[in-house]
Amino acid sequence: MKKIYLLFVMLFAGAGYASAQQQYELTQFFQNPQALNPAFTGIEKYWQANVGYRKLWAGSSYAPQQGFVSLNGSFYKPDLRLNAIRISRPEAYMENLTDREYRKLNARHGLGLYYGYIGNSVTTDDQGQITYSYHMPLSRKINVSAGAGLAYLSTYLTPGGYKVRQQQDLIYQDLMQSGVRKRQATINVGLALYGENFYAGYSSTRMAFLKNTTDEGFEDQINYVEHTINAGYQLPLSHSLRLQPSILVQYDRLMEAAVYGNVKVRYNELLWAGISYRNKEAYGLMMGFLLGDHLSLGYSYEQNIYEFDAAHNGNHELVLGYRFFRKGYKANSYFW
Repeated sequence: MKKIYLLFVMLFAGAGYASAQQQYELTQFFQNPQALNPAFTGIEKYWQANVGYRKLWAGSSYAPQQGFVSLNGSFYKPDLRLNAIRISRPEAYMENLTDREYRKLNARHGLGLYYGYIGNSVTTDDQGQITYSYHMPLSRKINVSAGAGLAYLSTYLTPGGYKVRQQQDLIYQDLMQSGVRKRQATINVGLALYGENFYAGYSSTRMAFLKNTTDEGFEDQINYVEHTINAGYQLPLSHSLRLQPSILVQYDRLMEAAVYGNVKVRYNELLWAGISYRNKEAYGLMMGFLLGDHLSLGYSYEQNIYEFDAAHNGNHELVLGYRFFRKGYKANSYFW
């Protein structure tokens, strides 16, 4: 019985860690910057809502599935005097502002919401988060932001979703009847520095302040703070083309550092294509385009590196987005 109990402890502990990290294991992680670092909430001067779906191990009938919905944007007070300007280069008005006036006009607040899940026949992990940020120009070309997020994590071990050899075990019988659920509330904080052609950020997640579980065996689980660093750059290749490399690194004391990287080529605000890589896990291709001024669609395919994963085909990911209040800021996208 002790062996079976230890098996469930290991399974549940691993699922608990997955609930904190795998929610963000997305090829197109740049589509939800606020989920990685709350300081990136509202980095664009428009609002965007995203809906995504990720199918892992597409060749397996027991493969985990992942999905998310998100919303983030910024609040600011536009200078109404800009409406009266009738010149070919409106940015000349901004150049004539004093540094104090420029900072006051461009400081803004960001607000974001995120919900994601990943599940299979054994476990289901849910995560919801609300984020806030404050953005302040340091100069005409560089901005700094700080943010915080409140996240709720839940891992549920499904009753009847697994089988063991000794089915008369009392712990197994109890799990079959009621399942086990672990809940955790965390605070996430972050900082970011960005300009017209770059961004860089650092965040700390899983700073837990509340834990709850329906089984006493999981009450004392150790929780490690996770550190995340992400950065990206836009290199103009021509008037219409931009090269956009970006990297994401996640680390905690429990697991080996995870490195995500991608390189995209973007043609104006119409379409993009690129390649991606996750260290020792997968590599893939991705593409996307903008349908009109508001609707966007992104797709990616990953081929797993591990022999077991590779035998179950790859991962498909689809992200549908909609942009609100985007007029006037079409040339200023940091992440898309």
